[in-house]
Amino acid sequence: MHSLGFNERSLFTGENVQKMKIIGTGIDIVSVKRLEEKLMKNPALAKRVFTDGEIAYCRSKKNYLQHMAGRFAAKEAVYKVLCKFIEGLFFKDMEIESNGSRPVISKECRVGQYLKEKSLKYSLSISHENDFAVAHAMFWEE
Repeated sequence: MHSLGFNERSLFTGENVQKMKIIGTGIDIVSVKRLEEKLMKNPALAKRVFTDGEIAYCRSKKNYLQHMAGRFAAKEAVYKVLCKFIEGLFFKDMEIESNGSRPVISKECRVGQYLKEKSLKYSLSISHENDFAVAHAMFWEE
């Protein structure tokens, strides 16, 4: 079976697809300028939305607002799926970390603990270009 250029261990090869039960997908796009305006208008917003680790990570980057917008988009994409399953879910209940070059949900946060408890798998992707950041999240059971 052709695997669309992914390696044999890819999530999307034939055998794996047949075993997956997708429980939801979420996507979000964020304007970097709009996020900057909101943060300038209300500096406390960053502490309500992002963890200290996320703020430190983003601030360590050259274009830190792009990275903050990417983290925000990722949280929104995750929220769109998991708010149906986790009562009272807030953005601070999830922490987006980097594992090399890819984003992951911290195993220590409320969402990470929920994923472990329910044995859910996920894929999370963030991309940013100039004035926009986009993220996609997909969750499934095997």
